[in-house]
Amino acid sequence: MKKIAAYILIFGCFYLSSVSYANELDSALSRLKTDIYRIKEEFDIPAMAIIIVEPNRVLMADISGIADRESRLYATSSTVFRIGSITKMFTSIAILMLQEDGMVTIDSKVFELFPSIPVQNKWRETHPIIVSHLLEHTAGLQDLSKDEFDIIPP
Repeated sequence: MKKIAAYILIFGCFYLSSVSYANELDSALSRLKTDIYRIKEEFDIPAMAIIIVEPNRVLMADISGIADRESRLYATSSTVFRIGSITKMFTSIAILMLQEDGMVTIDSKVFELFPSIPVQNKWRETHPIIVSHLLEHTAGLQDLSKDEFDIIPP
């Protein structure tokens, strides 16, 4: 499911990056929405929320599907969705933007940026965790267990 969400995001970026004129935007958004819903049906995704924004305006916002199949509860603007791995792309972009502004580099030592981080690294002196390790998922941090990940928020 995580890969499907990433593909939909990349798919949407491809669609919208190919729009060169304002009058093409409505048509591109309509095609994108049609294709996203085709993917939703094909992979039996029970519910989803779509929002596409640009600075100062929402281009498309839509919520559809069943949030709880047992009770047949439909998804609404109040439904809590798991974002999952899709946030990795946004985090990476934000870090690279900070690097462009000279605030951090991908070679920055994480413990120098966040001295109170509660992670034990017995190789801290010789092999410190750096930002690029976090972005590449090579820092050696323990992953969430299925039980921790599957906690339903209140």
